[in-house]
Amino acid sequence: MTENDLPIRTSVCPICAAQDAFVDTLRDGDEYYVECVNCGVYRASRRAFRLFQYLRDKAEAYGLRRLDHLAAQLKIRPRDGAAHLEYDTWEPRPRL
Repeated sequence: MTENDLPIRTSVCPICAAQDAFVDTLRDGDEYYVECVNCGVYRASRRAFRLFQYLRDKAEAYGLRRLDHLAAQLKIRPRDGAAHLEYDTWEPRPRL
């Protein structure tokens, strides 16, 4: 089996719930790498990734709105590289 014959593992994007996202772990599981058809390419710390999964699985309106907002922000950003999402800074802060 050559490298080109290896199956591509698809998974679910925890932000937008797209069923055909590519998800892999980096740095011994401390970070996730995601290629999503809706959100684009992003990297998330393990804590941020698990929070996204929790919000998606809990399916409460407030959490889903937060994820929808993040997905919209990722979709409109320039595609010049992977966005990096951390647990404490993944959400834009409202202006005062």
